[in-house]
Amino acid sequence: MPRCEITHEASKITGLTFSHSTNKMYLNGTIVQTCAIEQALLDFIDFLKLQNKPVLVGHNITNFDMMVLENRVREFNLVATFSTHVKGFIDTLKLSKRVFSKDKAGNYKQQTLVKEVLGTEYHAHNAKEDVLSLKELFYQKLRENCTDDDLHNVNFIILDYL
Repeated sequence: MPRCEITHEASKITGLTFSHSTNKMYLNGTIVQTCAIEQALLDFIDFLKLQNKPVLVGHNITNFDMMVLENRVREFNLVATFSTHVKGFIDTLKLSKRVFSKDKAGNYKQQTLVKEVLGTEYHAHNAKEDVLSLKELFYQKLRENCTDDDLHNVNFIILDYL
């Protein structure tokens, strides 16, 4: 459930809206299930527990997602629990800048990289499609061009409280 207003610009990009009168969230006009942020974090941690200390991968995760996640984990006093079950993070934006020349990539937006490097298109800013396309980009092109040491040394970021 959003705790602040979803801007018109964000709604245009993501298709997400929230009605205060119905207290419901919508994706492109269809009601979607929501839960409180703390419950979402607890569910996420339960999912992480099923993995073997995964590395979280995201595009521009350093400058956005990681800061939001860090703030919410701190807010709900879940730092120790979260850090026990996550090895770290890889930012594919930084990795892409090392692996692909500007000439090949055009720019380093995820949607552009997927189109130029993988030759496919997808509906950007749809969470599921963003994740699936980044997974393909990472496993098909980024990981094959870097060693694990390269990833960890340049793009592996552990939150300062871990």
